[in-house]
Amino acid sequence: MPLFKRMVKQGFPTSEFEALLEHLTVVEKVADDIVFDEPDYIYIVLNGRVVLRFHEEDPLEYQNIAQYTPGKVIGHDTLDTGISQLGQVFPIVLSTKCLLLKVKQKFFDERIWKRSLNT
Repeated sequence: MPLFKRMVKQGFPTSEFEALLEHLTVVEKVADDIVFDEPDYIYIVLNGRVVLRFHEEDPLEYQNIAQYTPGKVIGHDTLDTGISQLGQVFPIVLSTKCLLLKVKQKFFDERIWKRSLNT
């Protein structure tokens, strides 16, 4: 995944990666599951495909507006421009099976995202 590869290239020590593990949860979803079930978390797609569906009034009348594949982050203001957090948008799994990495947004911002940007 590009995010973690960048951290490795920057010399992120193994001990720091190990410290991250207790804050990461692997979540398994199947086709037609909605990804978000708790506020304040972001999800990183490990495998499978997730799409964002937008609806105006009737949730059954929607259009797909974005697609997330392995390495993409869902639910982050910068990394998906916050689009997945809008009230009329919902991320739903299209793959038969999808694995996601779940992490608290504040932890992600402070310990992973900011660190991955440092050169």
